[in-house]
Amino acid sequence: MKYLQNGGLLLTQKFPSTFNAIYKMIENAKEIKPLYMSSLKGFVFVLNIDENDSLFYTLNEEKTKLDKKVNSLILKFALTSKNVENIEPELNFQAYDHKKQTDRDEDVIDEVYIQQKIYLESIQNTGKPIVPGIADFSYFNTENAFIILDKLVEHCKNDESKKVLQYLKMRLSEHPNYPNESDGYKLSMISMENASSYVQIADAFSGNFTLEERKHAAMSTIAQMVRLFLQTGIVHCDAHGGNILTTRNITHKRAGAKNPSSMDVKLIDFGRFINVYDDLSFPFYTKKFPPQMIYYLKNMIFHKPPGESVIVDTFIKDYEIYINDTTKDEIKNEKKGSLIYSLKTLFMIILNADRSYNKQNFGVDLIQSSSVFKYLKIIHIVNEGLEDMKMQIYETKDNEFQQNKYLDIIEILYYLMKPPKNIDNIRKKSIDNFISEQRFASIQENTPNSHKRNVKSYVSPSSDKSLTSQPPKRRMLSKFKGMFTRKRNGGKKETRKKR
Repeated sequence: MKYLQNGGLLLTQKFPSTFNAIYKMIENAKEIKPLYMSSLKGFVFVLNIDENDSLFYTLNEEKTKLDKKVNSLILKFALTSKNVENIEPELNFQAYDHKKQTDRDEDVIDEVYIQQKIYLESIQNTGKPIVPGIADFSYFNTENAFIILDKLVEHCKNDESKKVLQYLKMRLSEHPNYPNESDGYKLSMISMENASSYVQIADAFSGNFTLEERKHAAMSTIAQMVRLFLQTGIVHCDAHGGNILTTRNITHKRAGAKNPSSMDVKLIDFGRFINVYDDLSFPFYTKKFPPQMIYYLKNMIFHKPPGESVIVDTFIKDYEIYINDTTKDEIKNEKKGSLIYSLKTLFMIILNADRSYNKQNFGVDLIQSSSVFKYLKIIHIVNEGLEDMKMQIYETKDNEFQQNKYLDIIEILYYLMKPPKNIDNIRKKSIDNFISEQRFASIQENTPNSHKRNVKSYVSPSSDKSLTSQPPKRRMLSKFKGMFTRKRNGGKKETRKKR
């Protein structure tokens, strides 16, 4: 694995660091408000800003260029420590108590590194990223955490927002990381693109969406999972309904549009994943895979490293022959059978990797990504979460209804890999130029200290007095004051004259 990863949202101009731009946007923010607190380790906020004050570009509506200014960011906070700990007391948010844990420093930076790697590799030449773009990753010691949290409180418009930030501040004050840097808690902050028009797919399945849109959302999710696996070797092992975001695709019904899906999908929260390609070399999760599955992985899929060419070899070439009007029916049927077999095998690999991760790490026989497969009736699971759990993939042979589901997913995958006709600055050469100009965030996995921020250097003298870098001192009770403070008479007994 590489130790330096560049990518994410594009700076509008060069700054000393991406955090420098983030801090300026925080200073000029319209509002900060909580998004969700249901994550075990994350505290997720939305930072809304005026477009004129934005310092980052994201993809435009046509997915052809990074030239649209972002008007909001996701700020994902976590309290980090040497080892995972339960945070006490629980966070009370919107009348519910939320159990929270600290995260490990190395796990947070792994999550950022992987998300940025996926974004950069999936946006190049296609304009269709699998994940939201990262703007910055930073962490703060106790003193600097107080400053950044106080600055955010200034832009809260309701008490509920302030309460969460004060909760973070109180936990940090109870677990300060001094005298040693490794003591107590630190505050990490991942700043990323806000998919503001997206909803969690769990809500889409029960919300104001048509049956076709729900079906397309599930199919697009599976297509993105397959693409993620073949392009990077990674299986997302926490892809439950809350970590899959979906939105209506505005280009779907435009004249001449070839997008087969009415819904776009992005995957989030890569705190739990397996790099199956790496694991094959030193088996841990894959050691219990069936021998025929290992053979297929090593000899049919990953006989070369993951990448765009693996998707082309596995699906794109055969699919283009299958959809070609001049292809003979006999060859079409042969390609159709081959495509469905390959996709079904990949489903088994992805689902088994997900299951293996949860079994090894949490002792639970559970497949987090099963909801989209079950919604489409591709798989059937009995006793999910129990030791005698059994999973079955529905038969496709002589079942045209099932076959068409597979072909629809492959069609969406094919579209995701086909670049728009007029792509501009998302070609590999342009991306490489932006990296050399330092206009992307740089995630340095082997030197995490490069992400430690000294916020005091960003605070202007005029505003310094309004920020509290230490918890407020309690006022001393008057009756004890003379016992613990020096008297003006040097401590001598004072004699008072009677009037």
